[in-house]
Amino acid sequence: MKPKPTQLQYGDVFIWKNFDGHHDGKTIKDAWFVYLGSSSFLEINHIIRATTQTQHYSSNQSREDHSVVIFDPEKKKEHDFFKKRCLVDCTNKTFETSLSLNKLLADEQIEYMGNLPNNDLREIFLKLSKNKKIVRKTLIDIRNCLNSVGVYGLPEIASRSKLG
Repeated sequence: MKPKPTQLQYGDVFIWKNFDGHHDGKTIKDAWFVYLGSSSFLEINHIIRATTQTQHYSSNQSREDHSVVIFDPEKKKEHDFFKKRCLVDCTNKTFETSLSLNKLLADEQIEYMGNLPNNDLREIFLKLSKNKKIVRKTLIDIRNCLNSVGVYGLPEIASRSKLG
């Protein structure tokens, strides 16, 4: 078991206990997230949610064409902190929160699980950078944050047309 950090780092995976944006219609559930970065001028954290509902991404299913990154603890040792196979859907927007993740960590509202290797963070970024739903400024923030923890070789973010 890895020691609990006092501060989250970019690339950390955590469980947000009773995450209000994650429920089945009746019960608020815990949600898994990857911490991708923060805003360079606002108190905003960029996180992306992981799901174990991988069956929706299989052939002939509703999300088969979505761009995903899979984490499989049975196939990759560096994913051993995941309880079972899961993925992040890079076709969706990232979550933005102004709540202090480190305060939530100290208050035990989120639980640190592990840190993704650079190649996984690079793959997430490359797929997110093709997502037209994510504004350029957010992608620049994430790129800069990942660079600061040693994830290099990420592409520059081109200006996005407002016409589509």
